[in-house]
Amino acid sequence: MATISAGYEYVDYANAQLSAYDYSFSDENDQISQDFRAAHNLMGGAELRFGMLYLRGGMQYLMSPFTDTRNNAESWVYSGGFGVRTAKLYFDMSYSHSNRNEVYGMYSYQPGLNEISFNEINSNNIMFTAGFRF
Repeated sequence: MATISAGYEYVDYANAQLSAYDYSFSDENDQISQDFRAAHNLMGGAELRFGMLYLRGGMQYLMSPFTDTRNNAESWVYSGGFGVRTAKLYFDMSYSHSNRNEVYGMYSYQPGLNEISFNEINSNNIMFTAGFRF
């Protein structure tokens, strides 16, 4: 048996607002609306079942929320895994890999001087789940 799923998210980061009862945050909220934009996130996956064995795979695309194209924080996530299920026990193992690039700016100590670094960030995760049904 096969199961296929897909998803879509729309997140408008430009409409995020800071608020407090004793401060207006108007300058900060204006900066948020200038620096951020709406992002579209797509995801899809599939699961194959062979008796008590489950095989899974998927991927996800997260669009960069920044308006400045130098800081392209888009991210791709790839995942796969397997599971074993019986009437009383289950065990799942999954692996995911993600990568993205970012521009990181340090605080400027002198006006007009801003040191930045270009970072490629790779992340690898392995997750295990085991359980007993009673």
